[in-house]
This record gives sequence, structure tokens and C-alpha cells, in this order.
Amino acid sequence: MEEPLAGGNATASVVRVGETVRKPWLSSTPAVARLMAVVQDAGIDVPAHLGADAAARLAAIIDGYAPADELRAALPATLGTRAAAMHAMLRDAAASGVEPWSTMFTEGHGAYWAGVAEYARTHEAEWARALDV
Repeated sequence: MEEPLAGGNATASVVRVGETVRKPWLSSTPAVARLMAVVQDAGIDVPAHLGADAAARLAAIIDGYAPADELRAALPATLGTRAAAMHAMLRDAAASGVEPWSTMFTEGHGAYWAGVAEYARTHEAEWARALDV
């Protein structure tokens, strides 16, 4: 049974099938798969690429993907730091007129990331509990 997934910003028609996610196969998919293999060979956990399914969609395993204990322990503090870095990048781009980031900042993305950073930092203990660290 296919469960449509929403909320992505890169691809339409993404579905979950069992423990996999399926998305349209693009001309760039083989190159991305090779890149992910290099990243995985470097010791970084990434979803497993399973090739194409019968409907010519990319299939990847998502369940069972878990960060190493060290990464999991660092994640609560990292969430606020990374969100603040995104806000700073957009703010600095807006100050210097670099597009498309300047427009994104003025259209609300800057305020969004500032809020995310504040929320993540304020709720770091809750993130730690949720991640069981």
C-alpha cells in the first residue's frame, strides 16, 4: 500500500511503501546514488539506495536508519546552532543583495529560521529526551 508523503520541497509524487520511500527517477538519480555511496563509504549513515522499482521510481530504505551514539548525543545542541547558521547566511545575503537568498530573507525565511533557532535552543532538553540521549 502506498502512503503519499507531503512536505518536501524538491520532488512531487513521493510515497512510502512499507519501509521504503519511492520518488520519481530523474536523470540525476544515478549520480546522486554514486555520491551517497561515497558518503556512506566515508562512514556517514545515509538511507540505502535500492535502485528502481517496477514503476521506475527510486527506492530507498528509511526505517532502521539511526545515527551513531556520538552523533545522536550531539544533535540536540546542533539543531539550534545549524538553524542559527541558516538565519545568519540569509541575513548576510540580504545585507549584500545575494540572490535568491536576499529575497528569501525578506519574504520571511529569515524570521522563520530565527524562530527555529530560538525554539531548538529553548527546547534542547526536550530534543535530548526525544532522542533518548
